[in-house]
Amino acid sequence: MNEPSRIKGAFALALAVLEFQFTRLFTLYVSGILAAAVVLLGAWYLLFDTPSNFPTGQIITIPEGATLSSVAAELHTDGLIRSPLLFEVLARVRGANTGMKSGKYVFEKPVGLFRVEERVQDGAFGIVAERIVFREGETVREMARQLKAEFPSFDQDGFLAEAIPLEGYLFPDTYFFYPDATPDDVVVKMYANFLDQIATIAPQVSAFDKPLIDDLTMASILEDEARTLADKRMVAGILYNRLAKGMPLQVDAVFGYIEDKPEFSPSLSELATTSPYNTYTNKGLPPGPIGNPGLNSILAAVTPATTTALYYLTGTDGKMYYANTFAQHKANRAKYLDQ
Repeated sequence: MNEPSRIKGAFALALAVLEFQFTRLFTLYVSGILAAAVVLLGAWYLLFDTPSNFPTGQIITIPEGATLSSVAAELHTDGLIRSPLLFEVLARVRGANTGMKSGKYVFEKPVGLFRVEERVQDGAFGIVAERIVFREGETVREMARQLKAEFPSFDQDGFLAEAIPLEGYLFPDTYFFYPDATPDDVVVKMYANFLDQIATIAPQVSAFDKPLIDDLTMASILEDEARTLADKRMVAGILYNRLAKGMPLQVDAVFGYIEDKPEFSPSLSELATTSPYNTYTNKGLPPGPIGNPGLNSILAAVTPATTTALYYLTGTDGKMYYANTFAQHKANRAKYLDQ
């Protein structure tokens, strides 16, 4: 082979080698780009894309003392995140080496793992407890309707089943409940408050030395029959006098409970309604409280005023008038009520 041919062959070989190296490098480069794209796509998918079953609008509860691992597992089970492991890694990178903020969370729209982790670590709950005020003297049935109006999904029947046996023992007050509150949540909280409140007048309750159920029954009547503590104590003294003499109590407050109608005023014919709670046709206290009394009414029930009066009425001027005899009572009625 002559010299020009050898040169030409060597050049062709070098060109082929160069082409091979270029193709190899290009392939590696493209593969690297594709690999990086796959990694980035996977990272985006795990960090920012949302699971198809994301529980939008639902209440997610992280219990007190939950570990980071258990939180990650729970969030995965509830459908908020795809990777519990990545959630843990991200949380630890952001400084959460133990647990997360316990409480109730609501996500109004689907968000990725990064945002879920951020909210749970920072305690951005997205939900607040609703304020509910139960009035003094309110019955369990009234409370049930109020709870149902505030929380449409509330188990009203379940609440009534638990609460009716505790009529009188569910303390009327301002409470805060989450929308997913159960009947047990409400009853336990209200009864615990009752125990706390009654403890503040424990010496007076103990000194009066009557069954607590009787104290609460009287207090529930006083709640509707008088307004101030002084008037409640006076009415209590009068009603205890009537009990001692074997007279029927003849209080109208019981009819609102019988009819399940707040502020119900009975007609003359309705005073004969057949019910164990009717204090016109039955002597003694009703079989139980006719509502849930406040602390002043309970205090008045166990610290009644000493009086010889047997009758009372509230005049059109809003004041209360007392009488020892029925004749005096009729005179008070004519003067302060039937005008």
